[in-house]
Amino acid sequence: MTPGVGSSETIGVRLARIAERLPDRVAIVEHEAELTFGQLDAAASAIARQIPLASQAHRGVVCLLFENKLPAIKSIFGAGRSGHAYVPLDAGDPEERLRFILQDSGPIALLTERSLHDRARSLAPAGCTVIDIERVQRDDETQPLPIVPGDAPVYLYYTSGSTGQPKGVVQTHGNLLFFVDAYAKALRIGAEDRLSLLYTLSFAAANNNIFRAILHGATLCAYDMRRHGIPQLADWLDRERITVLHAVPTVFREMANRLAPGRLLPHLRAIHLGGDSVFANDVGLFR
Repeated sequence: MTPGVGSSETIGVRLARIAERLPDRVAIVEHEAELTFGQLDAAASAIARQIPLASQAHRGVVCLLFENKLPAIKSIFGAGRSGHAYVPLDAGDPEERLRFILQDSGPIALLTERSLHDRARSLAPAGCTVIDIERVQRDDETQPLPIVPGDAPVYLYYTSGSTGQPKGVVQTHGNLLFFVDAYAKALRIGAEDRLSLLYTLSFAAANNNIFRAILHGATLCAYDMRRHGIPQLADWLDRERITVLHAVPTVFREMANRLAPGRLLPHLRAIHLGGDSVFANDVGLFR
């Protein structure tokens, strides 16, 4: 049955089921690092148990401050399994935006990585505990995790603020699963697929790409657009054998126009363009 509004399934429950079935299949690739579904599930459980300990069991959201996507995704599923909605932050954003979101969302914890720990502590509002997830050790697995209802919030995403102050938009586990399952069905996404993740997690579509891949047993491959840019994108798609690419149209056009005459990307079976207008010429470039 397709999960929907009111479903008892959550992102944590779905991940656990996939990890049990495909423990050794690679879930995430970033640079030279890989994480299997079994490892992701174990890391998420350890983070989920750490959050209430660090926050003294207070309720509220948890914010995420990361540069690298692999540890950020561990934290996303850790937050989801703990029953706390997550709020993605972009480490490249101005301090003013970061401080506004942190103050407005009122997090009980700020999850981060070692390289950003000092910065996270300087940004965290009063009453917000900073957790370096790289220091979270595997804990007592006999400690039960909370039962999270399907209508619980899974994330709180803040808009760009281009038309005023940024506003928080809430999504629930049930709604999220409904939409990612519909997407996966339309594109026939399965465990053999390898999906791209090009953008920072503060970009709303990036969060959707995470769930579209991982919650269907596919491999999610992370690329750093800020560091490597468009010139290296086609070579990366080849190297990682990406089957489904999600990009804004301008990035796709420039990448396609840079390809040498006659060069094809035969492994790429679907391209999802979003965030801007798409034209008939884009279909021609795809073909």
